[in-house]
Amino acid sequence: DVAELFTAKAWLMGVQGRQIEAAMLGEGALRLLEGKAELGAELRARMNASNAYIASDPARGLEIASRGVDLAERIGDAEKAAGLAGNEGICALLLGRWQIPIDRATMLDRPHLDGFARLGLAGPSLTARAHLGQVEGSPTAELDAIPRGDLDSAQRESMVGALGALAEYAAGRLEAVEDTAARAGGGTTNPMESALAFCAAAHVEAWLKRPDRLAVAIERLEAWTGTGQVIRIGLEQARAALAAMEGRPDEAERGFRSTLATWRRLGMLPDVVVAELEMLRLLDDHLADRDVLAADAAATIGELGSVTLRARLDELALGEPATEAAR
Repeated sequence: DVAELFTAKAWLMGVQGRQIEAAMLGEGALRLLEGKAELGAELRARMNASNAYIASDPARGLEIASRGVDLAERIGDAEKAAGLAGNEGICALLLGRWQIPIDRATMLDRPHLDGFARLGLAGPSLTARAHLGQVEGSPTAELDAIPRGDLDSAQRESMVGALGALAEYAAGRLEAVEDTAARAGGGTTNPMESALAFCAAAHVEAWLKRPDRLAVAIERLEAWTGTGQVIRIGLEQARAALAAMEGRPDEAERGFRSTLATWRRLGMLPDVVVAELEMLRLLDDHLADRDVLAADAAATIGELGSVTLRARLDELALGEPATEAAR
């Protein structure tokens, strides 16, 4: 029927990285299924729609996925519940709602789940726990230890690379992010997760003040802007950081302030903090409101409870160079 056709096309658009079309088709399918007892079709529509919203409107993606998880649990579909919880978890990370993926992984992870579902649950949970200082050692190693199940080797490598890069960044293991993100390759499992991993790699180069490597990261991100506004704004922020390093502070400040406005509008508090910290690190005395930005970053970090971001702010206050050991 039409709803199933919309759902199938939403999946195809998502695989191709065309998330705006995917979100529109997914929403159309959900409207057509509203009030009907076609629960399997609704779960598929919620999976594709929530996936499409990860990189464009994570709050909407979280809403769609959360209702899907509850529905899947109600009808006893453990695989669909776990798969939807993976989308929910990525959206929750972008919004700084760490406890959601942690709780879902505790409640839903089971040995009989397929490899895709188990990695999808574990990745967001690891990233959330890393922000809270609850992960020792390499998060990617934990993902690598999860049995592959029915995932082929290319899918698994891409998924571990994308989710692992996000977790390594959250753990403050900055030098591990680039190599881990490189494993995401062409995003054979989820283009948005791969694009988010490449954004994390760009943040590393900005923080460590490596303009040549940041320029390479920017070039790579330019190929992923079709996945949604979150990636486009991440690219804009990377360009602002490069402008700061190349001695164009006015251009850099305009770029950073534009990204800050979008992160705030989308409710993406971790990215608000990262943008503020990069501004403080790269522009410093050029900023008329430096103290206001630092105070806002401190308040938001307190709200998020991120140990890693707190350490980064403390590092700025102490005037110490950024190192992996400093988190």
